[in-house]
Amino acid sequence: MTEFGDLLADIRGVRRVRHAWLTCSGTWAAPGTGYCSWVVQNADRDLVYEVPVIAPWSFGPVNGPDPNAPSYNQSVAIGRKWAIDWINAHPRQTFGLAGYSQGAQCAGELYLELLPGGQLAHRFDDFVGGFSLGDPMRPAGVTGGGAPDPGGAGISPARVERPDPRWWYEANGPANGANGIDLYTATPLNGAGRIIRTFYLMGVDIGLAPTPLPMVQAIAKGIVQLLTDLLGPLAGLGGVAGLGGFGGLAGQLLTSAAVPSLPTGGVQGVTVADAIEAAVLALQFIASGTGPHVTYDTTHSVPGVDHIAHAVGHVNALCTSVRARMAA
Repeated sequence: MTEFGDLLADIRGVRRVRHAWLTCSGTWAAPGTGYCSWVVQNADRDLVYEVPVIAPWSFGPVNGPDPNAPSYNQSVAIGRKWAIDWINAHPRQTFGLAGYSQGAQCAGELYLELLPGGQLAHRFDDFVGGFSLGDPMRPAGVTGGGAPDPGGAGISPARVERPDPRWWYEANGPANGANGIDLYTATPLNGAGRIIRTFYLMGVDIGLAPTPLPMVQAIAKGIVQLLTDLLGPLAGLGGVAGLGGFGGLAGQLLTSAAVPSLPTGGVQGVTVADAIEAAVLALQFIASGTGPHVTYDTTHSVPGVDHIAHAVGHVNALCTSVRARMAA
């Protein structure tokens, strides 16, 4: 749909020059929908326009709506290629990157392509900044714009280790008013976190779920099985009971045929204490319905400002500070 600003530019005989923002949607969300699109669509239309990255944003065939759906990793790769092709097809166009959840993984990988040796290194000077919500690649200790750090780092073992100050990471935790931490972006950096990340890697390779919840259920089931393996058959039952109020949920996951089983053999060099901590974190996330990951519009980035409005302010500030260039 043609905007008023475009019509006005046509009348004046000038070109309307704005920053492009490539948005990467969350799992099973259509391109151009969801949190990151809300942000760009609510930013100053005289400064920015949205370019939805085209990808299936799928999480594989297991329990999903499409029996032929690509896995998470395959979906991210499709989005990454589409975005690289679009950026290269629009030389000199200034642009930003944005993503939520799976889309944040894609946006983060695109940012890494802008660094020396990457496929987009020649376009780094055209990059104006970025933001992400519930980002699996969030660096440790980084949020943005005065937002509190929920601790840990993204659940993905591959993360942005040298963050760009122009990129804000919207992350959820109790200090934001969330019911616990968003495990996708605040997984601990210890033995428990290593367990969680190992099972996460298995899931994103094969594809497990249409929503975050079944994925975390599979991770938790794998962790509880690992705990019973570490303790032995008899002690394992006591270990599950030792999870306190989560013991019943752990038992249900272990016996549920509907929740995929992940192999425990790939997890090495961890302790029983690590496994218990990892299990409690995953079970807490399940008990909340993954609430901290899906409430970025109702929790606060900073006092009185939800994550969406916080990111809108960031986009507007970035795009005001840098002169836009349009593709030749």
